Amino acid sequence: MNMDAGDGTYSRASLHLLVEAAIAARIAPRLDEIVASAGGDASGRSIEAEDLSKRISDTEARIKAKAALADRLLGLLETGGADVGDMVEAERAFASAQEELDAARSWLAAMKQRVAMSHVRIAYRSMERSEGSFARPVTDAVRDSGFVLGDSLAILLRILVAALPWAALLAVLIWLKRKTSWSLRQQFRRKAAPVDAD
Repeated sequence: MNMDAGDGTYSRASLHLLVEAAIAARIAPRLDEIVASAGGDASGRSIEAEDLSKRISDTEARIKAKAALADRLLGLLETGGADVGDMVEAERAFASAQEELDAARSWLAAMKQRVAMSHVRIAYRSMERSEGSFARPVTDAVRDSGFVLGDSLAILLRILVAALPWAALLAVLIWLKRKTSWSLRQQFRRKAAPVDAD
């Protein structure tokens, strides 16, 4: 089961069931009744089926063939009468056939279980958004205030760092201009001052 709900959003949930195939067909009408009694509406439904009959029959035939081979090899091992190399080879073949036989039986049991059980997946959501509380925007603002303050201080720091070299250059230019103006004024005053005649 999975559920997702929050203030001011649509609530969503999903449910995955594994039920016996014999009762799976009776579940859909019962679910519709439950939804209708809660004031909801079944908006869609889909059914998927997997045909495993051919795979089951093929696996059963393979099991019979492997079982017959294993019986023949076992009979050969029990009677003996062959040289050691043939006996070793027969033991290997028997072990391999027995392993494949066990795997095929396990696979057949799994397929029969899949036929006996059905997957039922239910997904549902609310038709309207859930109501958020009156204080929710205020609490969100308080929670975000630290971030907003830090962000604004970071912007101010970036502006100061970016403006610092230009401010230093402007200060140097102003100082050079004042020094040059003061020097020119001094020269002008010296030239304009009256010369004393003896």
